[in-house]
Amino acid sequence: MNEEVEELLNNPLFITYINKSNITSFRTIEQYAKGLNKYLKYKNLTIDKLPPLTVDELQHELDRYGEYLTEENPKKTFDKIRKEFTPIKQYYQLIHGVVFPKKASKRTRDPDSFKYTVFDDFCKGLKKQTRRHYGLCLDEYMKWTGNTLDEILKTTKNTDEILDELEVYKMELNKTIPSLRTCYDHVGCVRRFYKHFGLIKKNNDDIYPNSHELEKIEEIRQIRVERNIAPSTFQGYLTVLMDYCNFHKMTIQELLQEAQHDEETIHVKKNRTIKQRLLKYRSYLINNSKHHSSETIKGYIAKVQTFYNHYEIEIPNLPNVKLPSAYKSTYDDLPTKEQLRQACDLADQEFKALILFMSSSGTARAETLSLTVGDFIKGCKDYTTKTDIHEALQELRYRDDVVPTLYLRRIKTDKYYHTFCSPEASKCIIEVLIHRRNIQLGDSLFNITPGASEVRFQKINDEMRWGKVGRFRFFRSHVMRKYYASNIGLPPNIVDDLEGRSKSMVHEAYIKSNPEKLKQMYIEHMNNVMIYNEVPKPYTSCHVEQPVVTNKSSANNVTCTPGNVKPQREGIRDTDRIKITMFHHRDHRIMMIRDEPYYYN
Repeated sequence: MNEEVEELLNNPLFITYINKSNITSFRTIEQYAKGLNKYLKYKNLTIDKLPPLTVDELQHELDRYGEYLTEENPKKTFDKIRKEFTPIKQYYQLIHGVVFPKKASKRTRDPDSFKYTVFDDFCKGLKKQTRRHYGLCLDEYMKWTGNTLDEILKTTKNTDEILDELEVYKMELNKTIPSLRTCYDHVGCVRRFYKHFGLIKKNNDDIYPNSHELEKIEEIRQIRVERNIAPSTFQGYLTVLMDYCNFHKMTIQELLQEAQHDEETIHVKKNRTIKQRLLKYRSYLINNSKHHSSETIKGYIAKVQTFYNHYEIEIPNLPNVKLPSAYKSTYDDLPTKEQLRQACDLADQEFKALILFMSSSGTARAETLSLTVGDFIKGCKDYTTKTDIHEALQELRYRDDVVPTLYLRRIKTDKYYHTFCSPEASKCIIEVLIHRRNIQLGDSLFNITPGASEVRFQKINDEMRWGKVGRFRFFRSHVMRKYYASNIGLPPNIVDDLEGRSKSMVHEAYIKSNPEKLKQMYIEHMNNVMIYNEVPKPYTSCHVEQPVVTNKSSANNVTCTPGNVKPQREGIRDTDRIKITMFHHRDHRIMMIRDEPYYYN
């Protein structure tokens, strides 16, 4: 968030506007502030200097502003430009009392696809809104091909040719529609249309079309119960075993019975069918190395072998094989501070807090999203004495040196460890929590799902055109962990402690890390991973009682007891009843006494 938007968020007129509009979501408030700030920059005015306008004058202004936005970004659609008008129109409506006339309702024209009987067959049973969406997508496709739906269904192309055509269509769409997700959605609708009429062949030969079918089988559930496998790990077993069964066109029971029968009848291990099945499956994975790295191939084979071992079936020795070598990332493949700043500028406040936290703590995505508000408040106990969550957040809000001590469980290894995050991450998290409604200690610290977080990382990566490193996108959640470990500048064993990596059993049993010493070392080196490099000054506190309002209409309406803070102007005593104004600055808490500021820590 830039300084202009932050200044607008603290403007009394903007706060009045937000209160009147009944907007409670901080993300929406931030979007409105950005939209209004963009308009103010276009007009070269501040919000206090915006002149009142009539409906016609405002409409004329918005038309001119729309032309400016179109010139600035020719790819921006009309609907997106209209969204830019929303905060401006609402501001004039709520602050200046502009009343917009109600438009006469016009029936929207139905898509051309609606007149085809094949479309009715395709959309049978779908909701009206979904039906309309499919119609609009198929209209675009008909326009691109120059054929009607009936002519499209008469195509003589095979599945591969149709899929190649859809790939070309997606690239053409992306020239007019900037959003890649929208392009995928359009192509997906057309693909479903082809599948519905059998032009794109479905793989009906799969024994298990999805992992849910496999999960119901007793032999699989037994593995989960007896081995006490975590849900995420068990899902990995389901994926591998489903792929293994579908490759051999056999059910899990048939594979087990075959292996047990071979053990009873064939005494020479190398002649058993299981060896050939494992070798063929490994070759299949290697030949599809575009989708599987060498580590993934090893993991797949290991999971299949674990399945057989669980039922006490002997595994023959498999000959060594050269696996495809994956690209090894280097330090140059990690994001720089400048790139992380660019990512933060594109993110909303909550996702910016997540980026700052992960890059300054080295915490993996699973642990980051498992953190609760209570974990964070507990980690800040050295910086606040308040027990109430709201009071604690308000006290922490004006500190620039908060380095919370977080005690986490590494989900992957089931290891407990201490870690810390930078003051800039803490400050951003605190601001998000203050604006969150009905906050409870048990709430997630980051109100983001794992899937949504990955989509946001991908969106930023694609928008910045950072491309890929090997098989993965350049900017992703795991890169935050690598960035931290490579830049913090601490010894490897300390980095392992801070990132929760497992060590030897003897080390775990006898050597315990001192969190106070770890924190001191972290504070000395945290500037290496801070994105904005704002190292806080040491914080000193003094007790200042809050002013007590006696009569709002009185000239001397506040009693101020400043404690050990001495006014810098002569003639004002500590006990004087004076009119004061309290407000908070980014770096200091400032008290205005008759428009003359003095500072206290």
